[in-house]
Amino acid sequence: MKRINKWLVSLLTVVLVSCTDDFQEINQDDRFPSVVDPAYILSGIQIDAMERYVFTSDLFNNQTGGIVQYFAKHLYTNENIYNFRGTMFDSYWGQHYNALSRIREAAKMVETPPYQIADEGTKTNQKAIFEIMEVWTWTQITDQFGDVPYTDALTGLDGLQPSYTPQSEIYPDLINRLTKTIADINGSESNDSFGDSDLFLAGDASAWARFANSLKLRLGMRIIDANPTLGASTVNEALSDPLISSYEESVQFSFGKTTNRSPLRRTNDGGTAGWEDVVACKTFTDIVNDRNDPRRSSMLYDWSHEPYSGYPVTDVAYPNLNSTAGGGYYEWAFLGWNFRSFDRDESDGVWPHNVMDFAEVSFLLAEAVERGFTSPVGQTAEEHYNDGVTSSMRYHTYYGDGWQTITDADIAAYLAQPNVAYTNAASGATWQEKIGIQKYISFYPYGSEAFSEQRRLDFPVLTPPTKGGVQMSQSDIPVRLPYPTNEVLLNSENTAVAIDRIGGENNMTSRVWWDVN
Repeated sequence: MKRINKWLVSLLTVVLVSCTDDFQEINQDDRFPSVVDPAYILSGIQIDAMERYVFTSDLFNNQTGGIVQYFAKHLYTNENIYNFRGTMFDSYWGQHYNALSRIREAAKMVETPPYQIADEGTKTNQKAIFEIMEVWTWTQITDQFGDVPYTDALTGLDGLQPSYTPQSEIYPDLINRLTKTIADINGSESNDSFGDSDLFLAGDASAWARFANSLKLRLGMRIIDANPTLGASTVNEALSDPLISSYEESVQFSFGKTTNRSPLRRTNDGGTAGWEDVVACKTFTDIVNDRNDPRRSSMLYDWSHEPYSGYPVTDVAYPNLNSTAGGGYYEWAFLGWNFRSFDRDESDGVWPHNVMDFAEVSFLLAEAVERGFTSPVGQTAEEHYNDGVTSSMRYHTYYGDGWQTITDADIAAYLAQPNVAYTNAASGATWQEKIGIQKYISFYPYGSEAFSEQRRLDFPVLTPPTKGGVQMSQSDIPVRLPYPTNEVLLNSENTAVAIDRIGGENNMTSRVWWDVN
């Protein structure tokens, strides 16, 4: 009898164990895997990042294109006078922190079965790419808002009310992280990473090291007036390592033809952007018209063509864009066709959008020489400046049928104009003005970096809007984004500390730490 009982117990144990294993398999929903290939996550992160990076006119996304006066609105003109509505910045803030959380989790998956790999060098590169993506994302949020949750952020349920780290502490840490990441890639025995799943640089680890070092140069220059010692050492370190050194090495991203299509398409083509309300701003069109800039045909679109008319920075609305002169023309210029499509039919959206390009690096090197640093290639500030303009011109030359072609002769003639030539006083009284204006033109239509560099270099001088028929002052033009309503309500104690550090008001006219001029 005892033998029979023991046999039954053993049989029951086997059955229960088997059932438990079966239940685990049954309860796992294959439609929602618990582990995902980090390569696919990287693709999604990059797509979402570029949708935040471009100015879409969506009320709850990137507003910097309007603030920096690339664009203006002719119907709902509140944003023209910086009267941003309600909770406009809550979603934009949340999108960045959601992205940062996804990057952190994806980096962990590099070490998670079954997607961990035997090649340690490739794995090192994969983690480095996620780290660079994270640093790049942090720079965008701190450059626009100032002090932000950083040290205590992204800690899960235990960190729902994180403290705000001063920007003066965030930047040194970001620079250190880039330095380590560059060293990790350079010390790796592989140049592989994510292959074609990497929509920025096709998995080329050495290209990511160049991107990281170029980003490091940008960060060093951005803080050089606020922290001269750290800024100078960072710039010197960046100058000693490979940088983006040609147009071909620029970091670019293209939206898809049929899926993941560009948000810059107009709404009548299924886009998310209300471009019918968004037109070019007069501040920008005046700058490129005054210089007879050959990039205008790429940057802007107007039925009447050159010179392109920009909408004034005003709260006055003009519901009807049709020209009073007749002919079915529009009175004001729009964003150029190439940014919304590839073949001028608003159907493709595969134009390469700049993440960081050779033009920006060239302008940073021109500034470095002006500040007393030695050019890594032995060039003068003027030569680097000319490289920046030339690279930007190349970017704005159409592909395909040659409908928009900027020739070498066009570029030479442009650089020889008195208000463009680097050595001519008509192009600016200071190097800040010369470089600042051309950098502003080059960044178009990407408002995020233009917003940062216009504040840092103080050029071009933006136009105070007209409100109720009276022109506002320069001091009314935003120099940061306000903390979102949700942060003020749900993280009130820590937000209050951050607001006190900028003068006690959550406004748009208190400067961030590095903006000292």
